[in-house]
Amino acid sequence: MSCHRRSLVSAYLDGELSQQETYIFQRHLEECQECSQVHREFQRLGISLKERRVEDLPLGFFERLEARIEREREAAAPWQRLELTARRLVPAFVFLLLVAGLISFFPGSFTRTGPEALAEVFAESGESELLFSNYSGEYS
Repeated sequence: MSCHRRSLVSAYLDGELSQQETYIFQRHLEECQECSQVHREFQRLGISLKERRVEDLPLGFFERLEARIEREREAAAPWQRLELTARRLVPAFVFLLLVAGLISFFPGSFTRTGPEALAEVFAESGESELLFSNYSGEYS
């Protein structure tokens, strides 16, 4: 059976419990074999980590590491640029296909210009008279 207070062992060892919680947990450790075992294991682990000798890194290690990271980043850069370009070109290509489809669906309607062309477009609805009633200039 797993004790529900087992998760408090770490907080107890780290000094994160209040005075009252510490006192209560200390009493619990005296009674609960499972939590006592976890507490002893954590203490041994902490002692062994403190005793462990930390090796110094060789001189210039971080400079060589940064240079290597930069080389690898530069080597990957052309592919990343290609991917970014493709992401931008695909929507533009789709837009051009849509425009080409519209032009082919309405042939000739995109080549006419001027008021006469608009009059042809609106002639069916009878709105061409209203559209050009204020037009008094000459179209060139």
